[in-house]
Amino acid sequence: MLNRSKLSRYTGLARFKRMPQVRKEPRRLALWMGDRPDLASQPEYLARVRELPCCAIGRPRHTCMGPRIAHHAGVHAAGKKCSDFETISLCSLAHTCLHEFKGPFFNWSRASMRQWEDACITETQRVLGHTPTV
Repeated sequence: MLNRSKLSRYTGLARFKRMPQVRKEPRRLALWMGDRPDLASQPEYLARVRELPCCAIGRPRHTCMGPRIAHHAGVHAAGKKCSDFETISLCSLAHTCLHEFKGPFFNWSRASMRQWEDACITETQRVLGHTPTV
């Protein structure tokens, strides 16, 4: 007579038991930063960016409010930040509006946003005297 209380022993469910996960090698989070020193954190450069005026000054429907923020505006992978040298200065209101496509950035497409951010990055690097490495 079969014992029906131990289903996992007599059915295919036994193969779904929780197995211990073993990593083949440890994770190396900052391995790719060794080749590109410009991708490492640059707090001095970010402090100089925060001293610059907001890049959204002169945009229609915008009045600068709050402290200035160094917004990482460069191209980056999903869930990652771009290099600190690809930042622009925005006031906190413009930073919020930029992420939500509101205020001065209402009805902007992602392509027009990228074009504007690239121009701002170039201007910020020119003002601060940074020459990008390729």
